Amino acid sequence: MSPRKGKKRAPVIDSKVTCETFETTDEASLAISETSLAASETSIATSETSQAISVSFRHFSGEFPSWAAFHEGLTEYQDETHQLYKIRSTNSVADRNEQRSATASRRGTSPNLFDESLKFYTKTLICTHGWTFQPSRKGSRTNHNIGSIQSSAKISAVLVKDGDNYKVRVSSHVATQNHDVSRDVYYSYAEARKITSPGTRNVVKTLVQGGSKKKKILRYLKEVSGNPVLPKDVENLIAKMRKETYTSEDDNERVGQVLRDFSEGPGNAVNVFRDKKRALRPVLHSRQLTCEG
Repeated sequence: MSPRKGKKRAPVIDSKVTCETFETTDEASLAISETSLAASETSIATSETSQAISVSFRHFSGEFPSWAAFHEGLTEYQDETHQLYKIRSTNSVADRNEQRSATASRRGTSPNLFDESLKFYTKTLICTHGWTFQPSRKGSRTNHNIGSIQSSAKISAVLVKDGDNYKVRVSSHVATQNHDVSRDVYYSYAEARKITSPGTRNVVKTLVQGGSKKKKILRYLKEVSGNPVLPKDVENLIAKMRKETYTSEDDNERVGQVLRDFSEGPGNAVNVFRDKKRALRPVLHSRQLTCEG
């Protein structure tokens, strides 16, 4: 008899191994997807970095008879180009003279000293976005509103001697910005909206003493300056003017200034009486109130 041929059995598939294989394949696929996503994000970030803003302006240059004239010229330049610069560092004339004296003493020569009443020997100004942000403490309360983007724009000025006179010379200016520069951005800073004209400030003082409302003063400042002055700017200006006015150390003098300003208002009256026995000055003041029926 011929031996019986055995039937071929179908291969047994281990379901456990198959599931593990599928899971491993899915994890590998997911890892590849995450890697691709990370690569695409890196590519986008690189693209955005390569498209960084770079805006160049005409240089601020020249010589000025004083530091005050230098800042006036800088203000005009800022208004024209819509850039805002802030003082980063200064070097005093006193420090400069001290260094020159020490150097001359070592060399046995006479130092060339400057007039210390001029105060500043050098000034360095940078863009308002040029500050380097330094987080305080451990960062438990993170500051999310950071204005610094490390702009490279910078102006350097130095005091030089011209015969018997002095002048301020702009020694260097990096006039390239790495952020958007526009009129709207410029006037979003309170510094750019300040009222510095002495004539305009005198008119505002007269309006305040006359009892004008802040809305009227705001309208006047907008018409005169042509700048988008805000109600808060009017409040700050009035507060600063009052602080500058009432600066006497004598209490009686300060009270007198306040009363004089009060008496100049419409319908206001002030009477001051001196009591010789007690050296006191009782004050009576009144204000006329009108009722609208």
